[in-house]
Amino acid sequence: MRLGDALISVSNGISKKQNRNDEGIPVTRIETISAENINLNKVGYLAGLSKSEITKYRLKSGDILFSNINSDSHLGKTAIYNYTDHVLLHGMNLLLLRPNTDIITPEYLNYLCKFYRIQGKFVSIAQHAVNQSSINQTKLKNIEIPLAPLPEQARIVSKIEELFTKLDAGIDAIKKAKLLLKKYRQAVLKAAMDGRPTKDWRKAHKSELEPASELLDRIKEQRKKGLGAKYKEPPVIDTSELPDLPEGWVWATIGQVIGPTNEKIEPSKTQEIAYLGLEHIDKNNGKIISMGSSKTVKSTKNKFYKGDLLYGKLRPYLNKLYIAEFDGMCSTDIMVFSPNKNYSIRYFLYRFLSMDFVRFASMNMTGVQHPRIDYDMLSKYLIALPPLLEQEKIIDIVSRLFSNIDILEDSIKKELSKTGTLKNSILKRAFEGKLVPQNQSDEPAKKLLERIESESKLSKVRKEAGKMRKAK
Repeated sequence: MRLGDALISVSNGISKKQNRNDEGIPVTRIETISAENINLNKVGYLAGLSKSEITKYRLKSGDILFSNINSDSHLGKTAIYNYTDHVLLHGMNLLLLRPNTDIITPEYLNYLCKFYRIQGKFVSIAQHAVNQSSINQTKLKNIEIPLAPLPEQARIVSKIEELFTKLDAGIDAIKKAKLLLKKYRQAVLKAAMDGRPTKDWRKAHKSELEPASELLDRIKEQRKKGLGAKYKEPPVIDTSELPDLPEGWVWATIGQVIGPTNEKIEPSKTQEIAYLGLEHIDKNNGKIISMGSSKTVKSTKNKFYKGDLLYGKLRPYLNKLYIAEFDGMCSTDIMVFSPNKNYSIRYFLYRFLSMDFVRFASMNMTGVQHPRIDYDMLSKYLIALPPLLEQEKIIDIVSRLFSNIDILEDSIKKELSKTGTLKNSILKRAFEGKLVPQNQSDEPAKKLLERIESESKLSKVRKEAGKMRKAK
């Protein structure tokens, strides 16, 4: 049957301008069903309404709100209004679908709409504009729907909710596992930067390890030669209140060990090469999610080479880092650090990925709309620096553990993606009549419709007869 035949009415909301001052009667906004549930904390308000306006636009328990004008991904989202509060339907973005409960239950219709949205049925009948799409009410009413007998509708809804509850419990467990892996990743970094995983290895290789203090002296001499008169002696670190370090380690600032390069590149004066902006670098894991082309940018950029460490200084709490696997250019909101034979660049990748470093950068960023951390501040961050060979050992341990975490996270990602497919499959079976057994004692939907139509005609005859009696 047609959707319109299962509804008492389809309507838009009141068009008066709403306020956010909690004055008057609450009215819906598109955000009211943003999570496919009614959220009465996300409403607007209208004051000075007449009694007839309130009556006309008031939502009733069992009404379905339908996202009528939105992006394709949100078009057709629905939620059932199951409250007794005075809330009015507002504007054109949401439609009110009022089911005829003698024919169809709100819950059955709501799940059917969810299924149709997943299947793309609403997008297929929509009118598409640049930023949003909309559905004509006539087209919506003419959508064909599968109608089950009312008792079967109840069984279908009950089974869907039972299966969805189990799925949601599984999703919650998967999300908790994902969070635990995130915490474990940070625990690995913290332990590594404290020297705990290399404790026994350090004892076994004591004779091979050059103390980090000598490493630091060598970096200092290298800088003196490179900078000449521009070289500035770093401030002396007061270690009196700092914790003891493993043997061979030394306290140092970032600025004493590693500094950014300043090589620039003009996109218009070079052949096409890879371009990395902050949007191309993932958060918290040292990986890229995509890359751009130098053809898409115009202004001067930073040059980087394979093996360089890229660090996003804009909004440092996003924790965007990457060791380049190719030459290219990057945004000037990305610092570029080159590798050096006196330290391991990957050690600093892991050092920067740790939450204590992220907190330091976040607490010391400047700017309101575009907060950044500059190198002068970054250079003051204090680290426990291990000998070079131990840096390499730490990298080996962390890399292996992170590889295992990556495998588990990929598995979790796949499991989460399966849940959407499973829900779709459940809905598909439900509206094909395959989810629950059919009961021969149920009044067939066709007979139900015929009976309702017959009763409706009889009611009209009685009304007409009543009018004639009054006329006499």
